[in-house]
Amino acid sequence: MADPVATPAEWDAAVERENRELALVKMELKAGAEELPAFRPYPAFDAPASALRRLSPRRNRWPEIQALDRRVEELEQRRVTIQDELQALQERHRQSLGEDLEALAVWVAAEAGARPEATAPAVEARIAELEANRDAIAIAVERVLSEKESLVERHRSRLAKDAGKAKVAALARLQQLVDEIERARDEVVELRKAELWSRLFPREEAVASLDHQYVKGGRKAQALPELSSRAAIAALYDLLREDAAWLEGASDAAQRAIFENRDPRHDADTVWTDTAEGEQARKRQARASEERIKAAQWSGSRWEE
Repeated sequence: MADPVATPAEWDAAVERENRELALVKMELKAGAEELPAFRPYPAFDAPASALRRLSPRRNRWPEIQALDRRVEELEQRRVTIQDELQALQERHRQSLGEDLEALAVWVAAEAGARPEATAPAVEARIAELEANRDAIAIAVERVLSEKESLVERHRSRLAKDAGKAKVAALARLQQLVDEIERARDEVVELRKAELWSRLFPREEAVASLDHQYVKGGRKAQALPELSSRAAIAALYDLLREDAAWLEGASDAAQRAIFENRDPRHDADTVWTDTAEGEQARKRQARASEERIKAAQWSGSRWEE
């Protein structure tokens, strides 16, 4: 299966990780002492594909995928621990080189006793051991991610069916909640009217209108400042129901292109202007514009040329 195309954000994250590792290597090389060993950089891998395989739904319903994600997380935590230790050892190695040279200089000047044993080689050996462990973890992570990809490929139909079934149940619950919100608001309205009546009866103001058929009684909503005119509360409920219906089959442009087996770079509405198809498209756009103008005029809005 071809690797999916990474998003710019995933590319940036992968490049940033690689840059951090490269910075560590450059820091080692800048130490100045030619005796410094050539520490290995982090092993190369297909960063975008690896990053994409780490992604899982926030609402992860499948224990087997959860287990694989936990394994990756545990391995990555071990890698971070090793990298922290490596950074400290690299600093220790630079100090050891200077200390070993100073001890050797003292011994040469005195010409007495046994030659001092260097401490840097032991640090170098530990660094090499940790680097090998770090590289092995990177390979292990890639294998777990490959196992995750293989599992999804084998059970894609079952996973999609399971998520779809749960989505239908959640959608029904969402629609039910919208109905409950509508009924609950109506109840609050009536109880507020009763409260006002009890405070003001028998004055005329006891039965004054609250304009409750509008959002916030027709006042500007801070949460939706674009609603500059009075918005009917019934329209808000309809909007929530439309949103719920849209969510049932929602997908972005790239996903629709995959489902429709077409090139996502080609807009299905793109046509050549000097063709019969282009003329039909212009007529459709003109009709749509006329309908929008009529709708605006009907609602009382003013259009400025």
